[in-house]
Amino acid sequence: MSKYNVFLSHSSRDKDIVRRIDRQLKSAGFGTWLDENDIAFGKSISSEIQSGLDKSDIILIFLSEYSVSSKWVEAEWQAKFFESISKDQIGVVPILLSDCKIPAFLRDKKYVDFRKMGEFDASLALLLSFLSEQRSDSKASMPPSQPINGSVLSSVREILEDLEGESISFPFRRGIKIVKTLKKVPRSGKQVRLKSLGSEGKPRSIYDHVLSLAHLADCVIPYIEHNLKAGDIRDLGLCIAYHELNEVILGDIPSYTSLTRGTRRMIGVFAEERIRSVAPDEREKIANELIWMFLGDKHRAALRATMDIFQKSQSGIFPIFRALDKMDPIVAVWRYLHHFRGKLGSTPQTFNKVMKDFYENPDIKSYMAEHKLDSRLIETVAYLQDRSNSWEYYVNRDSVFQNSRMTIIPQDALLSAIEGVPLFSE
Repeated sequence: MSKYNVFLSHSSRDKDIVRRIDRQLKSAGFGTWLDENDIAFGKSISSEIQSGLDKSDIILIFLSEYSVSSKWVEAEWQAKFFESISKDQIGVVPILLSDCKIPAFLRDKKYVDFRKMGEFDASLALLLSFLSEQRSDSKASMPPSQPINGSVLSSVREILEDLEGESISFPFRRGIKIVKTLKKVPRSGKQVRLKSLGSEGKPRSIYDHVLSLAHLADCVIPYIEHNLKAGDIRDLGLCIAYHELNEVILGDIPSYTSLTRGTRRMIGVFAEERIRSVAPDEREKIANELIWMFLGDKHRAALRATMDIFQKSQSGIFPIFRALDKMDPIVAVWRYLHHFRGKLGSTPQTFNKVMKDFYENPDIKSYMAEHKLDSRLIETVAYLQDRSNSWEYYVNRDSVFQNSRMTIIPQDALLSAIEGVPLFSE
């Protein structure tokens, strides 16, 4: 896809600051047209300017006492310049460099104020943010290169693959690769319990959980009552793909696990004592805002859309997303039993005892009941949280799914939710 191109119109006496802004625009991934860079010796100035205008998506007009008093408004190309503006063929943003009389044709347009050099960074951030929004809107208006896949899991995989190149950079530290980190951060609740079991089985990662949740949505949603439309399914994929990005910064802090200093050290959540003093929604928002600053335009727009959905936690797709997110850990316990079938040693029931918090956690069913979600979800969770059912599944997989008590979502759908994706993605 071609770059979003910015035309810089200015007086030669303002070259220093215009060059500085030009460098910043290029660094942010924008294409720019600047006369000293784009008009070759011997070329017609007016035709080259018109060519630059034709290829540009937006014009920045730098206003100062020099530019408004110069003869640039009488230039040969000015008629074509104003024609493009008057017909809304190209966007125009005034950049105010110093106190001056703003030309009449620009007086109704909001300007970016660069008059205070001590506030250059703040003004630049405002300009880049605006241009990034325009670039994102431009991309969104273009037809997709291929049809949107109807599978939540496929959509989430595509988003994660696209996130592979995104990273967070701090001073004196190389970039923290977001997806690579998601693959390293363990699900702490499982890690703590597997460690206490003495098992060599590794815990699944945040990345594994994200794919597992997307797969669970594909398996369950067709069999429950909901008001989701096609666009909502796409947004559900966004929520699943982006909802754990904050853990790149925070690590995984389990909500139903007490941590000692030793376990904090083991799972790498050293600041957990202090972080817990911040409400979960608030700390996730803070971490997401930090990550948002480092993302490219497309992922910024998607993360912002996801955060907007999270703000509407009592309606729309969020309650279904959150219910499935709370349900996935108990589904994962069954997946562990499937993965380790026949490998849990001489006292395999110890595994279920160690994992008892996942069976007893009341948050899942209470959340579903509070938000009046389909009772079949609640019944499914009740079945999965019955340790006798899970142990029967470990001992004799086929018998438990032939049991007449299974009167919840279809047995093949539940079996697919457990076994349809691997416990570990890689």
